[in-house]
This record gives sequence, C-alpha cells and structure tokens, in this order.
Amino acid sequence: MRSALCLLVPVLALASAGCGGFFNAPLGSAVIRGRVVGAQPSAARVTLRIEHGSEGREDGDDDEEDDDGHGSGDGDEDSFRTGVDADGRFELRDVPASPGALFIIASATHATTVRVDPAGGEVLELGDIVPHPGAFLLVTVVDGAGQPVPHAELDLDGTDVEHIPVNAQGLARLGPLPASCYRVRARADGHDEARADRCPRAGEELSLTLVMDEDEP
Repeated sequence: MRSALCLLVPVLALASAGCGGFFNAPLGSAVIRGRVVGAQPSAARVTLRIEHGSEGREDGDDDEEDDDGHGSGDGDEDSFRTGVDADGRFELRDVPASPGALFIIASATHATTVRVDPAGGEVLELGDIVPHPGAFLLVTVVDGAGQPVPHAELDLDGTDVEHIPVNAQGLARLGPLPASCYRVRARADGHDEARADRCPRAGEELSLTLVMDEDEP
C-alpha cells in the first residue's frame, strides 16, 4: 500500500502543473495569450499560422486552406483564429507546440506580425503587443482587353485575407496588413488565375494590376 501511494504522489504533482506557466491540455498543445494595444474589437483579429514543410510554398503551390476560426486547415499550414475583448486581450487555446507567426489586424489602420514558439503544456504570455501602421494593396483586375473582371476574388497567400471580391470596376483594397511580402492571387470563373508578388512597407499603399486571360475553349 505504501509503495502505491509513493507512485501516486509524482502523478499528482504532474497533474497540478497547470498552475503558473503550464496547464492541463492534450499532449503537445499550448495556450497563447496577449493584449493588442489600441485594438478595435469590432475590427481586430488574431490568426496563428503554423507552417509545415514551408520550403515547398515558395514554388507557388496551390494549397487549399480551411480557416474555421479555431481549428486547422489541410495542406501545408494550420491556422487558428480569434478576436479580442474590449481591452484588446486575446487567447488561443489548444494550439500545437510548434513555431509559427501571429498575423494581427488591430484596427482599420494598424497591424503587425509576432513570431511565436510555444512549448507543450505552456501558457505563452506575450504581454502588450504594439501594432504598426498597416500596409495596403490597391488591386485592379482586368482581362486581356483591359476591361474589369467584376466577378473576380482575391487571396493573399499565408494570411486569412481570402475570397475578397472586387467591385464593378475590378478594384479591391486589401489591408491593413503587416509590412511584409505577399503573393496576391486573382481567381474568376472563365479565366486563368493571375498572381503577383508585392512587398508593401508600413504605412504604404501599393497599386497592382492583375491581368486574367480567358480560359481556352
């Protein structure tokens, strides 16, 4: 009986590790918390993206993603998304213990990116995150004759900016975005996909025209 109790003590000690910087969760998962300074709750969102075999993405592979708000997509990335409360605080639970990046939209004008590398069972406290002036992309989508493609949709690879419709003039303004390099894709029925890479800086708006050729009959 005494030996059984001795074995039980370390088990209970491990189970109580949820206090402080650790918590009881599925093996290999973590919690990420922080506060986005100056966030507008109605516009703010925090998306964690974890890449797997990221070297393959530089070739422009078309990986389908499924952002369900709090889960994983298929393909080469997992994504987890949440909003912020009235104080700008957020929490992402049950995320993999793996390196990734937080794509943070703080307001209609500010955004930032934060690299993270949580350990299994860890509560990773990021504290206050100060966003920067966001970058913007002004995209025009036209066909081979230079006419607008009003039914086109735009995606930015590696972000949750996707299925953004253009207006009747073929225009869409994407942002605010963290200053970085992005691959912009335009898709529309009856047309071949068009894509281009751009690297807007903080506070900058870049204009881009994508030309979509019609599908061959």
